[in-house]
Amino acid sequence: MNVFGFGTDDIDAKRIIGLARIGYGFRNISDGIMDFGWKITDKDFLKLSGTLDGWKSKPDKSWRSDMFNSNISVGYTHQFRLFEASVKAGYGYSRYNYMPGSLMDSIKLAASNLFMDVRQGEMSGYIRTNPENDVSFYLSGSGEWMIRDGLIVNGTNRNNKEGLVRIGAG
Repeated sequence: MNVFGFGTDDIDAKRIIGLARIGYGFRNISDGIMDFGWKITDKDFLKLSGTLDGWKSKPDKSWRSDMFNSNISVGYTHQFRLFEASVKAGYGYSRYNYMPGSLMDSIKLAASNLFMDVRQGEMSGYIRTNPENDVSFYLSGSGEWMIRDGLIVNGTNRNNKEGLVRIGAG
């Protein structure tokens, strides 16, 4: 989500900029978005972003569908004389359920939890030269993680964890 790109839009810079929206629709569908930026000084910028959406519905007689997603992140950028540096952190949570399989009888269904919880996070940062410099470079790095758990099928836990590290330069 990048409603306003720092240093990329041809608009008059204001101290605090942003948007917020929340909605609720038919079939219990809800969503929301927020994206705020605060120009603390001429060299410091703080950004806060978040989203949420979800629903509860009954697409057929035997299955009630539930889904919820949320994500929040905060980033800080400082402009030095020759370069800018930025750090960002974020966290997200999702919960949804799988439709029971056609071969699941009531005993197998009772031994199952078809709701999956997903938690994810990120930490990232970069350093890059200012556009007016003769020499151009950037260095970036990030780490992301994801944990999926809560899903039990026929008494067996179906959980996993993932991690990812990225490093870039140019």
